[in-house]
Amino acid sequence: LTQAPGKDPVDLLIKYIRTGVERYNSGSWGIMAGYEDAGFAKFVKTSTPYFVTVFNQIRMFAKSRFNFCAMFFGGGYLLYRKMYKIGSVITAIQAAMLILYYYLNYYITSSPVYDKLLKALYEYDTNATALYMSELSAEQYSMLMLYFAIAVVMLIMGIVIGACANRMYFNHCKKQIVKIK
Repeated sequence: LTQAPGKDPVDLLIKYIRTGVERYNSGSWGIMAGYEDAGFAKFVKTSTPYFVTVFNQIRMFAKSRFNFCAMFFGGGYLLYRKMYKIGSVITAIQAAMLILYYYLNYYITSSPVYDKLLKALYEYDTNATALYMSELSAEQYSMLMLYFAIAVVMLIMGIVIGACANRMYFNHCKKQIVKIK
């Protein structure tokens, strides 16, 4: 970027992402889209064909693909992509939620009332389910609801991260390239 003052950071980012992909380095591609800027080869490193497509979609149509890897790995994926601030925060939140989830899971599975309730749920016995739900104390009921709420929040969090990860990475790359300047 220091060799290219005055160039648009987004165009440089797209060229950078192509770096290292042999089919993009042919002469006809260079004439059509501009020759690669080798100084950017150390930033994205992997998955360049994927990010060329995704970043072009974001830039041209303001649309992005859903990132399943980001959905399943959340904060770890963001840390892998060198988005340390947001990745650390999300990883900490996910870790805290998992610890609470597993604690509640242990609490729930160690109670005989929950065993009866889960057996009734698995057998689709609505009468027995209603009976066992009525036997739960207020504390047990709130623990059960918290357990399910955490599971739903973790699922929603994964979906949101998967939907936003590519755009977040695109913005992160633009900022980093401008900093290099």
